[in-house]
Amino acid sequence: MNAVTEQRKVLLEIADLKVHFDIKDGKQWFWQPSKTLKAVDGVTLRLYEGETLGVVGESGCGKSTFARAIIGLVKATDGKVVWLGKDLLGMKQEEWRDVRSDIQMIFQDPLASLNPRMTIGEIIAEPLRTYHPKMPRQEVRDRVKAMMMKVGLLPNLINRYPHEFSGGQCQRIGHRAGADP
Repeated sequence: MNAVTEQRKVLLEIADLKVHFDIKDGKQWFWQPSKTLKAVDGVTLRLYEGETLGVVGESGCGKSTFARAIIGLVKATDGKVVWLGKDLLGMKQEEWRDVRSDIQMIFQDPLASLNPRMTIGEIIAEPLRTYHPKMPRQEVRDRVKAMMMKVGLLPNLINRYPHEFSGGQCQRIGHRAGADP
């Protein structure tokens, strides 16, 4: 660590994060202990303000499980995850609401991560309605259209469904839905 990183604000600190799953492969007798799959085993890192983090690895190595553990979608077995000074692993469910507006995940399969029964306008508006329940309907609609324009989607597509878009377009829709409301 150098003097420059010491002065910058730590956004995310992860210490010895572990996610282990007990599995039965069907080959054990019921009295035999289950095997342990170590999906994430001891990840430690710091992300400073102004930095970008990329997680790269082979298929099945635990990248998605790692991300899900950070945002509380998968229970960590051990370790520490701190976002802006808040211990995420120790938070209660109701405390996550404030954090979810800062930390969200864009899933690998964009089409599978979007609700097929909702229009893209509804998908993008959902976080706005969740975090700003008193926002007037017209303002929500205007902000959704502005968000669509930011990712290169025409506002007249607001009433279309995810299956009507390409994978890349769905990923951009998911990105807008996960953006700061």
